[in-house]
Amino acid sequence: MHDSLPSEAQDAMAALQALYLKAVRHVVENTEDVGERFVEEVRSIHHGDAPERAIRGQASEEDKQSLREEGIDILSMPIPEGFKGPLQ
Repeated sequence: MHDSLPSEAQDAMAALQALYLKAVRHVVENTEDVGERFVEEVRSIHHGDAPERAIRGQASEEDKQSLREEGIDILSMPIPEGFKGPLQ
């Protein structure tokens, strides 16, 4: 970690990292990975052409901005590589 930080700051960073990893695990376990089809799929859901469900996938910054301009709320959350495979 950051050895030059006071122990309180190190503890706070460790707690924050643990919360982030817990949130990532929750997202991965409770969403469907649609990969590169994310933008197309989220638009279909938004317009009622596909069943509503929690999804995740990839989108460019330009696509994310376009979705926001259409009134589609999305959240960017980097998923660590270790979470992208099967979870035990």
